[in-house]
Amino acid sequence: MKKNLIKNSRGKLFCTSIDIGLEFVIMHNQILVKIRKLIVDIPTVKKEFEEAIFTNERNREYPMYHISRRGYMSLVLNLDAKSKESKLLLMQKKELFIDAFDAMEKRILKEQNNKQNVEWNKSREQGKHIRLELSDAIKEFVEHANNQGSTQANRYYSNITKMEYKALGFVQEAKPKIRETLDLMELHQLILAEDLCRRKLKQYMNEKLHYKEIYILVKQDIEKFANVLYLKGGE
Repeated sequence: MKKNLIKNSRGKLFCTSIDIGLEFVIMHNQILVKIRKLIVDIPTVKKEFEEAIFTNERNREYPMYHISRRGYMSLVLNLDAKSKESKLLLMQKKELFIDAFDAMEKRILKEQNNKQNVEWNKSREQGKHIRLELSDAIKEFVEHANNQGSTQANRYYSNITKMEYKALGFVQEAKPKIRETLDLMELHQLILAEDLCRRKLKQYMNEKLHYKEIYILVKQDIEKFANVLYLKGGE
């Protein structure tokens, strides 16, 4: 799962000084020094950098910054590199964050448009019903796997979802939820795929197949379904 470089808090988009340090391979303390110097040198950019606190794995609190798109662009202009390799990395990462800001803005716009679409909302409600039925089928499948000796059957809750998204060509990220950003056609495709998945899980369990074989067969069924969609779309 790709890391979310851009966060969304009530419509306000930002990246963090921690992620910038990690992606640019620069010590976080050095990033903080750059930001503080930038704020002193150009006071008008201060509003683009919001002070915050993060807690590390030892439960210790340290300062960090939430950084807007404009703040990020001001900051990267003040990052430098000495070696050829580090200069190349700097250029690559500059575009990475800008692309991530663009993608998040498009995602939010898509969500807003979907919420105003009556037909999309009806389909979304139908999809929730299908998803609940699939969840029940996965629960039965997990019990089926446990009874056959699986020690990590609970992973199938997420593995089956990821398998569906991958087959349909959707990119799954932790936040925001991908279902809210699908267009009407994609939403219909997901509904059909999840209904197929539910039916096939039940069919193969009724046939008393081994849980590993069931997962492979269901995966193949979903991939075949997705291939048919692609073929139709290309006609």
